[in-house]
Amino acid sequence: MNILADALIKLENEPLPGSLEGLSAVMFDEVSKHMPFGYRFLFANRWLFGGLLDSQMSSTPLINAMIRTTTAPTMLNGSIKSNVLPIEATALINFRLHPRDSIESVTEHVRRVVGSDQVEVRTLGGMEASGVSSWESPGYEIISSSLSKVYGEVVSVPGIMIAASDTRHYSKVADNSFRFNPFSIVPEDMTGFHGTNESIAVDSFIAGIKTYVDIINEGSSN
Repeated sequence: MNILADALIKLENEPLPGSLEGLSAVMFDEVSKHMPFGYRFLFANRWLFGGLLDSQMSSTPLINAMIRTTTAPTMLNGSIKSNVLPIEATALINFRLHPRDSIESVTEHVRRVVGSDQVEVRTLGGMEASGVSSWESPGYEIISSSLSKVYGEVVSVPGIMIAASDTRHYSKVADNSFRFNPFSIVPEDMTGFHGTNESIAVDSFIAGIKTYVDIINEGSSN
């Protein structure tokens, strides 16, 4: 168990590399234009403050998942009885892949970080990260337009959805497959996702439905 525990600590202390690039960079470049001057200055000079921004973003779980592949030990197994030493110990690690990474590259990262002949690293399947849809496509413009109609003056920016979605199946038959939630969600709502008494404000629920209706109307007429 000590060998496995040491391997898990190594993975915790050396997560996969993460930084603002690609879609995440586009998102924050656009959002920062509407922030107070101090934040605008930092994001406008990422060549100088990139390290500081990456460090601060990594400390926030939601944003951390936008800039790197996340690592989460979810299952541990050892002895079958409290008074018997285990013959072997296993750990199941869940990775949410960032578009820059692949199953192969993450597996190699784990092997390198663990760096022990006493620990066998193997994959149990999984899916590669979804492709990035174009934010210059007609579909994105329809989503942005529908948001403005329902919510008024809002800033629409592309971003990475950090959860799994059935939308991934549409990517097999469509050039662009957008993962989009038109409901207004506050941090307190997120803590209840998939939990007891999961809920959403009535006004937010109605506004989200109206947005979906407009997207369908606009999409079907184009």
